Amino acid sequence: MNFPTLKKWLFICVLLVGVFGLGGCGENIDNDLRVRKVKGAVESALSPGYGTCGRCGRPWNRVEEHTTWFQEDPSEPSSKNDSDLTIFVLDMGCFPLCEECWGELTPKERLPYYRELFNEWTLEAIRDGYEAPPKKQWESIRAAVLAGK
Repeated sequence: MNFPTLKKWLFICVLLVGVFGLGGCGENIDNDLRVRKVKGAVESALSPGYGTCGRCGRPWNRVEEHTTWFQEDPSEPSSKNDSDLTIFVLDMGCFPLCEECWGELTPKERLPYYRELFNEWTLEAIRDGYEAPPKKQWESIRAAVLAGK
């Protein structure tokens, strides 16, 4: 595809997202989000290889992600004392939403974006021949999201 054709397709995509842009995970969107979705369509085209916010579609090199930290294995304590030395069990983090989108949603409204990311992890693991993430990992993510982390 030559550059003028690519520019035309990009313009059409941006126009369609701007006019008909639907909220992710079944939500209605306001004008601010609609503008961010248009920006996301353009910025994503200019930022190949970067992941994007699950709601507005802006790439991670253009927005600040909101990392939600969760305990990888919730059955393990998050830290333990070994004499005078405190050893921390490494927690994990994930970021399906940018700070702006995260701040506009309630914990319950955020949950579908985290579930979608977890499902992507599961599909990628299976596709690549690895074990799927354990269900208790999803429960740990879910608990962190609902706690507002």
